[in-house]
Amino acid sequence: MAGRYSLKLKTIEIPIEVEEGQEVTFTIKELTGKQRDEFLNDQSKRAGKEGGMPKNFTGVFSSLLKLCLYDPTGNLVPVAVIDSWPSELSTELFMQAVALSGLNKKAEELEKNS
Repeated sequence: MAGRYSLKLKTIEIPIEVEEGQEVTFTIKELTGKQRDEFLNDQSKRAGKEGGMPKNFTGVFSSLLKLCLYDPTGNLVPVAVIDSWPSELSTELFMQAVALSGLNKKAEELEKNS
């Protein structure tokens, strides 16, 4: 696989309306290898029989976002905060985080090899 590589983590800035129309910018950062492995290990504990659908969906989205979603001050957003947000928002942020860190590619590879 030839190409240019970088040690710089990719980021996406996400403006989110918080109060009375006030907008603040959160940031999703690409996972490091260690963070990716932590997330995948967490997900493997959820898998049903033979790697099927999760047995427990609690915290599926926040288990990824807690590793890569930063508030405007540069701190990771706590799980309790993420879990209190509207489901559409956390789903969209999760999907962007999956794509940014190449987790969708990893899932496709695992599916092909099973």
